[in-house]
Amino acid sequence: MVLPPDLPRSGRLGVVCLRPIHHVLEYEALFRLMAAIRERAPALEVVLHLRSALRDEASFARLPVHRVTRLTERGGRGALAAGLRRLIRDWEPGVAALVLAPPFEFRSPGCGDIEGCAAAAQEFLAALCRETPLWRVTPGAPPPLDRDAEGLRFLIHQARFHIGDVLWLTPLLRALHQIFRRPVVTLVGPPVAATVLAGNPHLSELLVHHPSDGEEGRRRLLAALAGRSFDAALFGWVRRSESRWLMRAMAAAGVPRRINLEYHDGFLDSREPWDLATHEGWFFWGTMPSPRLLLHALDPLVSGSPELDERLELHVTEAARHRAGELLASLGLSARLFAVLSPGGLSSRCWPAASFARLAVALAEELDLGVLIEGSPGEAPLLREIEAALGAGHRSIHVRQDPLDVFAALLARARLAVSNDSAPLHFAAALDVPALYFAQREKLVHSRPAGTGYMALYDSRDNDLGRISVRQALGAVREILTRQLPSPTRR
Repeated sequence: MVLPPDLPRSGRLGVVCLRPIHHVLEYEALFRLMAAIRERAPALEVVLHLRSALRDEASFARLPVHRVTRLTERGGRGALAAGLRRLIRDWEPGVAALVLAPPFEFRSPGCGDIEGCAAAAQEFLAALCRETPLWRVTPGAPPPLDRDAEGLRFLIHQARFHIGDVLWLTPLLRALHQIFRRPVVTLVGPPVAATVLAGNPHLSELLVHHPSDGEEGRRRLLAALAGRSFDAALFGWVRRSESRWLMRAMAAAGVPRRINLEYHDGFLDSREPWDLATHEGWFFWGTMPSPRLLLHALDPLVSGSPELDERLELHVTEAARHRAGELLASLGLSARLFAVLSPGGLSSRCWPAASFARLAVALAEELDLGVLIEGSPGEAPLLREIEAALGAGHRSIHVRQDPLDVFAALLARARLAVSNDSAPLHFAAALDVPALYFAQREKLVHSRPAGTGYMALYDSRDNDLGRISVRQALGAVREILTRQLPSPTRR
């Protein structure tokens, strides 16, 4: 952010930050901005008024300002409006003001060499993790379940329809079987779950439902659930608006434990009681990997803190393996090492198509790898763009659109995967295939695969994946092929 030219050099400056500070990148950007103000005007007294649901004060006290006050201790537009009215009422005449209002961007290049920033940011992130999740339990909520009881019945609702969101459920499904004796688990999830969870031994039943099914789809699902009893209903990673209809049905059916997990929204009063849920846990976005986040749905069900396996799980069917074997034979790759490149992605920014094409050529010519460039039916225009960039004469590079189960079988046999921060990356993690991926800085904690063998490239200056060169990507591939690294690599 560029400092205003009329920033005073002395006296007092009140900085009003309307954006809630709930992510470490937001904290770093705020630290940098406050440090820049202090550097330009050392004699200026800076008072920061901010918003955050984080209760810990220590990391905010480390910001390079003279004093920090809270605009509000709670979320919600009404609370913010009241806080602003109070601030304006008490504002001292003659004090300058700098207002940081959304969509104020926190695309920070990180702390750089600013003294004290990195340590303060780590303290802030640690405080976020300590306070996550924020649990609200209704009066009279039932106690944890008996771990020796057999055949307990669980309903899980996954309203999000992306592939990665479904795959992130697999540690939760496995954990239910690790903790309880022969549980019966029913998942209400999107159609893609039928492929992603095919062969999963921890899922008893899948009831397919997509938000686009509308009221008719809801009635159909509720009819399928009519007369059933469950010991607990887990609503993982859905907004109240997405789960209200099913939560209401479970409450009416007398399900004793109704657990909702949700990201904290600074513009809403996320902790306002919701009678439909017996337990609600609120997360700060960007504090922990998604599979670990979902495992917290078990907190109200279990006494103590059992050690749980966070690894993703994907079962490739024999039919898909057979089809993949036939395909590789037809392409001349049965006995050759090959890489799978996935240039698409729905929920993240993507590395440029032309860069994927040049990397494919480098992998083939410099590392003697076969290359499969794979995309979904919706990514056909992207694949055509890559084919045009490749031109003719690359016999070991193949651009394809294979079914999801065949893609998984191909990936399972690959030497390496290269993708954006999207579903193919998480498929690679579930199949224990080393992977290079291109990531936005703010998502490195949220969706980073567990385990070694995964390297992230990101742009630390502008958060622009286009600034990552093919040479850098090829260098990262060479490193992955020679050793496994446990942590992301800065650009």
